[in-house]
Amino acid sequence: DGDLMQVWNRHSQAVSGTAGYARNEVHIHELDSKWFPAIRDELASRGLPPIPEKLFQAIKDYATGGPVLGGINPNVKRMMQFANLVYLNPLALTQAGEVGGAIAMVHVDNFMHSLPSSFDAVFKNKLHPIHEDLQHLNSSIIGEHNLFHPHLALQETRIKTGMQSELASGVVNLLATGSRVQGYVSGFYKVLQLENNVVHSSFLHKLAKAFKADADGDPVLMLNELRKRDSGWNPQLEQRIGKYFIDGTVTYTKRGFVENLNADRWDPLDVQEFGTIVNRQVAQAIQKDFAGESYYWAHETTGAFMTHLRKYPLIAFNKMLIRNLKVADAEAGMVFLYGLLTGAAAYAARQAV
Repeated sequence: DGDLMQVWNRHSQAVSGTAGYARNEVHIHELDSKWFPAIRDELASRGLPPIPEKLFQAIKDYATGGPVLGGINPNVKRMMQFANLVYLNPLALTQAGEVGGAIAMVHVDNFMHSLPSSFDAVFKNKLHPIHEDLQHLNSSIIGEHNLFHPHLALQETRIKTGMQSELASGVVNLLATGSRVQGYVSGFYKVLQLENNVVHSSFLHKLAKAFKADADGDPVLMLNELRKRDSGWNPQLEQRIGKYFIDGTVTYTKRGFVENLNADRWDPLDVQEFGTIVNRQVAQAIQKDFAGESYYWAHETTGAFMTHLRKYPLIAFNKMLIRNLKVADAEAGMVFLYGLLTGAAAYAARQAV
């Protein structure tokens, strides 16, 4: 199992799930034989409706690091992978179409300042000091395609789905490898890495200006309170993090942009909490869903098939449209305007290609 990052993620999820049950004196291997039957009996004795069997399976899968609901039917999954190879060649242009919303959320000046150094980091492998700290907050900075290798079909091998014969195994590996090659040839991997890189950097510049404005009492640059709460800020955390940006720990360029976080001088807990908030904000800007932001039925065979090639707009509808309508500030208006501009440009480019 050569994909260390994938192994570690799965292992940490299984360990944390097992520990969570153990804390409540539940042994993970007794779920099917003891605890699930006890839950069914308790519900029946109270006259309450039963819990669907799929939900029990989802609970167990999540706690043990396995695929949700046992994974997608292997034959359906192969059909979906084949459709991806046919339809997703212009994927880089589609990904670029969402940049407008991200620019509006991080502000144009921050985006334009971050773009050259992010370009060097992605295409010349020359990391700016700000990226040295960022890559420990989110691996997307150095490219998820460099860390995760789904073309190795590790999950399928582990749960033995789609590997019942040498022919089936060959088809799985061929489709997965084709998807990997498509990511490089279409430019999707590099565009996604560049977008993650520049948006992460831009958010840091935006937050730094907001902290300095807060200290100076400048209401123009201060962050919207509703947006802060949505991202996970609270007054205590804001005070702890803000001191690093105004006491000299974080260094700045002559134009007021962040030059170096100097995260090695931060409290480790503050680094972790700050990274979580930045990742949450970036995930909204680039429309990446976290655990709990999509329905579990979308990960089973029927739901996955019905939402195939539609999941991206569904996530965008939730993370960009609904959340910005909830805030309804000037930034939300700019998100729609900039998003329309870059979306139209990307669509026109796709039609031309």
